[in-house]
Amino acid sequence: KHTIRINQQLQAIPNNDKNAKYKYKKEIIDSTKTKTSNRTITMSKPVEKILRHVKKLQAENKLKLSDKYYKDLDLVFPREDGYYTCDTTFRVFVNKRLEEAGIEHYKIHSFRHSCATSLFEEKIDIKKVSTWLGHSCIGITLDTYTHVLPQHLEEVVQAQNNRFERIFSSSEKDIPDEMLPHKEVSQQDDWGA
Repeated sequence: KHTIRINQQLQAIPNNDKNAKYKYKKEIIDSTKTKTSNRTITMSKPVEKILRHVKKLQAENKLKLSDKYYKDLDLVFPREDGYYTCDTTFRVFVNKRLEEAGIEHYKIHSFRHSCATSLFEEKIDIKKVSTWLGHSCIGITLDTYTHVLPQHLEEVVQAQNNRFERIFSSSEKDIPDEMLPHKEVSQQDDWGA
């Protein structure tokens, strides 16, 4: 198994050099947003295949550009010369691909939500999804993604229905009067009905 270690992030910081061409400069910082964002996740085969292809292309660019290639940065998805890919360039690329696929524009962070939603649809345990996403507690995952869970809650209701049917269809158990459909509800009950 191959894994990916997530423990750094690229951040745009103000450039204090008055002669600089750009207002911000990019810098890799050695910590992510939270402690649990630092994590190792297993890499899927398709991701490994893509990364091997990217590495091959980078090796070709290193040879072609020689000392004009930014080898010291050692980035996963750099420009052809090994330098940082501008976030606007990446957004333009993604938006073009979305348009080609006939999908409306979404923010890049939406892909993270799509990933989580598809994992829930595959019935992956919420704790595992939470760990995969790097959330510090399961509550964050639940607060963020409860809108995708209603159909799974319907499954819980059906499971409860099945359980009651198994319990009360046994000849050893009597169905409580309160659960019988023909029982008249008294006006003195606690339901206010």
